Amino acid sequence: MEEIYQKPFQTLKFLIGDWSYPYEHSYGLEGGKQFLEKRLQVKQNQREELQNVRKHIHNCFSNLGCFLLPHPGLKVATNPSFDGRLKDIDEEFKRELRNLVPLLLAPENLVEKELSGSKVTCRDLVEYFKAYIKIYQGEELPHPKSMLQATAEANNLATVAGAREIYCKSMEQVCGGDKPYLVPSDLERKHLDLTEVAIKQFRSVKKMGGDEFCRRYQDQLEAEIEETYTKFIKHNDGKNIFYAD
Repeated sequence: MEEIYQKPFQTLKFLIGDWSYPYEHSYGLEGGKQFLEKRLQVKQNQREELQNVRKHIHNCFSNLGCFLLPHPGLKVATNPSFDGRLKDIDEEFKRELRNLVPLLLAPENLVEKELSGSKVTCRDLVEYFKAYIKIYQGEELPHPKSMLQATAEANNLATVAGAREIYCKSMEQVCGGDKPYLVPSDLERKHLDLTEVAIKQFRSVKKMGGDEFCRRYQDQLEAEIEETYTKFIKHNDGKNIFYAD
């Protein structure tokens, strides 16, 4: 169990499609494992960002896997009117697909996604979706460095959102809704205490990108908290029958 908490993510599964060299590595998981091990070797002639991805990818995921799929057939690749019909897909591809789908979707293989040992919420997933959509909007596939950057960004943004929610919920209990008016000094003291709690929460979560990268997101969290605090001040002032502009 300890290893799970040392890895930010659970499983990364590569699906390297159109694999045309079954004489080098067989289709499926076993061939994919051999192919992945070969591709993840660090070599001195590689660009720095490619070396970094290979060095750190095992630190990011508890499990790495690869499934090699054959080419789906010429009708799929060359026919612009292809609409997904099974009869137009190569038999060998469909055969391997029957092995792949249970690996991904069988009930025993469906687990709740975790990040550093914590369940990933729907709000967290939205941040990842937004980050990946943004880098896939161009005409070219993103570089590995871009993927890593997007994942680190989404990881930090999700953590910011979680810490900010802690602050907001706690402040709502103090001065939100129909809670009685608070003397400004008492409200400020609560704000400072809860800000510290939120920042500690942000720092306690394992995040990708390194200290300098994560610092900018802590700054963003603090700025968002201050903005929210201003709204709480106005809401609190509105409860004071003696308050006047």
